[in-house]
Formats: sequence, structure tokens, C-alpha cells
Amino acid sequence: MKRFIAITTEQRGKLEKIFGCTPRMISYALAFDTRKGNTDLAKRIRKAAFEMGAQVTVVTTEMESMVDSEGTLHQIFPNGAQIELYKGDGRGVIIFKGETVAEYENVKVKEIGAIQQRAQAL
Repeated sequence: MKRFIAITTEQRGKLEKIFGCTPRMISYALAFDTRKGNTDLAKRIRKAAFEMGAQVTVVTTEMESMVDSEGTLHQIFPNGAQIELYKGDGRGVIIFKGETVAEYENVKVKEIGAIQQRAQAL
């Protein structure tokens, strides 16, 4: 999942002046670049950006999500896969082309991302 820190042009200029670095370094830091965005300087740049009010933006695949009256979460993905998470008993299933592909017991919130990735990969 791609993520970045969105800032204004004015904030970007302030960061360049504060840290005395190039606009490219600011871009590496704010884009969480795997090579050049993990340095101590990049971490300080991100911290300063957050102090200026910047927020992390996450880019993900759009999916339709709805919760029915029984508390079941339904997510439908562009590839036709569907996730159903049942609030009552904590179960979850992935359905693809009318067939149950995977079943999960006692689904935790932190596990939902992995379930979504599996459904998207079908």
C-alpha cells in the first residue's frame, strides 16, 4: 500500500530552509522512499512536517463497503471478490465467483488488511 505525507508548497519551502536540503530530499522523506527515505534526516523531516499539521495519505484500491442491519461487513472488490465479516461470531469469509475461497475464525481488526490483500489478489 503506497503512502505519502501531503504538504503545501509553503510547508515544503519551510522544510527546505529548516533542514538546508534539496527539494528532492524532502520528496524522498515525504514519500517514505525505501532507499533514501529511511535516514535520520528523513525521519526528522517527517516529524517536522507532522508538527506543521501534515497528515499521512494512503493510496489503496477502491472497494465498496457496507454494513447490513445484522452487523455484517460486506466488501466488494473490482475483481469480483467479496469479503464478509460477521460481527456476531467473529467469522470472516472470502467469496470469489460464488464459491467460498477462504474462511477465518475470530478475525481481529489488524488481520483485515491481510484478508483484503488476499481477496484483491484473486
